[in-house]
Amino acid sequence: MKPRLFLIILGWGLCSFLWLPETPDNDIYSQTELHSSSDTPSLISKILTDPVVEIVSPENGYTLVEGESLPIIIQASDPGGSISMIKIINGYLTRDTVYTPQFEDIYQYDWENMEWGEYEIFAIAEDDEGNTTVSDTIMLTVLDIPEVTIDEPKVDAELIEGQTIIYSATVIDNDSELENISYYANQKLIQR
Repeated sequence: MKPRLFLIILGWGLCSFLWLPETPDNDIYSQTELHSSSDTPSLISKILTDPVVEIVSPENGYTLVEGESLPIIIQASDPGGSISMIKIINGYLTRDTVYTPQFEDIYQYDWENMEWGEYEIFAIAEDDEGNTTVSDTIMLTVLDIPEVTIDEPKVDAELIEGQTIIYSATVIDNDSELENISYYANQKLIQR
């Protein structure tokens, strides 16, 4: 293992040299002994590292229907300490904060009864030292469920056998163009 040499400038022309042994996990030193070049006593120092955070599920571009619930699964860890909280952000607003992992390094937030629209979701992990890391942003689309109102025939209308029935409906669909309307009577298709 190759040691790494660091020059620490103390100010007013004073400096000290420290060396750190290379570790198998590449530059992650936790409670590592730091030795000066003059063999002075070792100092114990915790070198801070930033947390690592990723939204594991859903994937970017995920689509669901209005009213559905969405579990957001986040994996977060901190090589130099522990995760104290995960914030789930929608756009620029904090949606919620999760403090306890469901499993080791796995956090879950269940977003219930989602409303239609497009969402930009990311997570911020904060460790026990106050260091933060922001995940990549994922895009979600929640589709609107069309609202259908039967205009004709009216509720409780009296119909005569053999009479021509006029039927119509109003459909409101906020997120796409209506492709077709199908009419059913007694669970049988009567017109498309």
